[in-house]
Amino acid sequence: KIGALAPTRSFISFTSNLIGGIVVCYGNDDIIKYSAWDASKIDLDISKISDCYYVENTLYIYTGIESVDNARQNSESVTDSAYKEAPYKFSDTKVVGTTDAKSVILPYSDTNKTEFYYSSQTDKYSFYKSGIKKTDMLNGRAVEYSNLFVLFANTTTYENPNGCEMVIDNTSGGSGYYISGGTATEIRWSVNENGSLEFKTLDGEILSVNRGNSYVSYYKASEALKIRLS
Repeated sequence: KIGALAPTRSFISFTSNLIGGIVVCYGNDDIIKYSAWDASKIDLDISKISDCYYVENTLYIYTGIESVDNARQNSESVTDSAYKEAPYKFSDTKVVGTTDAKSVILPYSDTNKTEFYYSSQTDKYSFYKSGIKKTDMLNGRAVEYSNLFVLFANTTTYENPNGCEMVIDNTSGGSGYYISGGTATEIRWSVNENGSLEFKTLDGEILSVNRGNSYVSYYKASEALKIRLS
């Protein structure tokens, strides 16, 4: 589905390509390091989409599939990504993990914590940022997810004139967690020879997940022990 369009970092856009997404550039950024479809000169007829959340600021805009199709028809060139399978498969039965995870704390830094709290009534995780519950700024709905994926990845930090920049290695693969229904399971993630992202069990099988929306996060592998599941 087409939802919010927002400024993005290069590793996020690269991950979108791994699952067959099309990255759209709306506006300009002098430090962009990835290819994107430039839609800055096209009227996307911005509209509200009920299936997506609007949680940050006015730099985030909304559009719909019909508006994007119309814009593509009037664009000189648009490159579609090749179709790629999802990195997992949906299960017909309830997937239950091996570790309790009704509370999930991801401390990205001393001042930036992402938190999720499970509700058995909704069977979803509410999203908090440093103790503040995230809500949709358009309608006040709580931001909730059925599935959480935490992928441990190696990182490298470079100094530049504006400070430091951390680059995430999202191609070499590693371990991680699949979290859903109040439980967590350790997984492995990788990028296969076709350039597609894959989530697998420790036995090497394609991961089966519960149906619903998902939150995907890369986390520094060197700090994996800082994550709190309870």
